[in-house]
Amino acid sequence: MELVSGGQRLAISGTTTDALGQAVGLTAGVPEGLYHDHSDVRTDKVLSADPAAAAWIADCFASGEQAMRRLAPDEQPVLWPEHFDLAITADGVGYGVSPGDSYHAEPYAYVTPATPQSDGFWNAPFGALRPMRDLPDVGTLLNFFTEARDRA
Repeated sequence: MELVSGGQRLAISGTTTDALGQAVGLTAGVPEGLYHDHSDVRTDKVLSADPAAAAWIADCFASGEQAMRRLAPDEQPVLWPEHFDLAITADGVGYGVSPGDSYHAEPYAYVTPATPQSDGFWNAPFGALRPMRDLPDVGTLLNFFTEARDRA
């Protein structure tokens, strides 16, 4: 696993976010006053990266990007720094893929409708959530997004 910045390729395992940030001219840390969600990992903690887990998250993001682009071709998926989720908004509805968080510990796809919904499809406080392990390919993920769009 590497951090790639310009022509630099820096190993993640065995170093700290402080050292990685310094190597690319940044200061590591939570931006003050911007986000309440973050990992709580100290910037001087030595990191280790699990290649299999990283590959799974990358695959989830790749499937999510393809499904979002098919659902709403005019929208540009954005990787949001505060949650590290990849998402779009189309017609007031948010569609995304998260690598996991305090609400759901593994990668998941989600839909956040503009108006709260209450039937069984909408299974999370923010809308609908499906674990990525239950959405094995782009077509299945697109079907989830499409059904949510139709229900919203």
